[in-house]
Amino acid sequence: MFDPAPAGRLLVETLAAALGVHILRHRSNLTPASASLPAARGALDPRRLRRVVEFMEAHLGEDLTIGRLADEACLSPFHFARAFKAATGTAPHRFLTARRIDRARALLAEGELSLAGVAEICGFSSQAHFTRSFKRLVGATPGEYRGGCGGVAGRLEQSSGSAAMKMTTERRDDVLIVGVTGRIDAAGAETFGEALHDAIRDADRAVVLDLEGLAYMGSTGLRAILLIAKELASRDARLALCALPAPILRVFRITGFERMLPIHATRADALASLERDRASPHAP
Repeated sequence: MFDPAPAGRLLVETLAAALGVHILRHRSNLTPASASLPAARGALDPRRLRRVVEFMEAHLGEDLTIGRLADEACLSPFHFARAFKAATGTAPHRFLTARRIDRARALLAEGELSLAGVAEICGFSSQAHFTRSFKRLVGATPGEYRGGCGGVAGRLEQSSGSAAMKMTTERRDDVLIVGVTGRIDAAGAETFGEALHDAIRDADRAVVLDLEGLAYMGSTGLRAILLIAKELASRDARLALCALPAPILRVFRITGFERMLPIHATRADALASLERDRASPHAP
């Protein structure tokens, strides 16, 4: 009965808890008071939800149980499972699997680990289970996806110009706006990453990357952006992208980066979104 795929144990425990409550309610001669059944109290509040999601992110490579996640929310396993689904629209085991797949996408795009290494780091029981789960959710095997990170971008190079990469920066309070034109290829990706890193100040709460003038971006450029996004997230700052030309946007969509990073149609849209986040009581 146990599913060795990622989050399989979590699914089994959730179903077991639900079955136990069902038996108590419909097959036991205990009164409701003596049975002490957990009552549904609505969705998980934002504070607890954030704590649980952060715990998931920090332990994706481990065999997480419904009990460990429930402890983070200070709830019983049954109540936690119901409250989590009410808050996210997704059962805990499905949410965890999606997070693991997102982490795997990022690692595959970086291209530094073997497929087996990515499977292990992301908490999959084997490379075979990783491949099946990845293909079911993404529509391609991990190997095909990794090839697309470079191959799709590479096909754009043939039709793009040869202009060198250029960057401009400006600030609006604690938001750094970076405009990029030309090409971010294998030769310029390291320079791009270093220049962007040097431009960011500790006080910046967000960076807007305006790619309207970008003619080409290779897989190394995607990795540079991902590394900057991770660095900003580590100190509760944000990276937003805007004005991506159609070919560049297509690369982000095919490689899955569109789901991992906020992308806006215009610079004004990106700034407005950041302002709404600032005004939100649940913003970090």
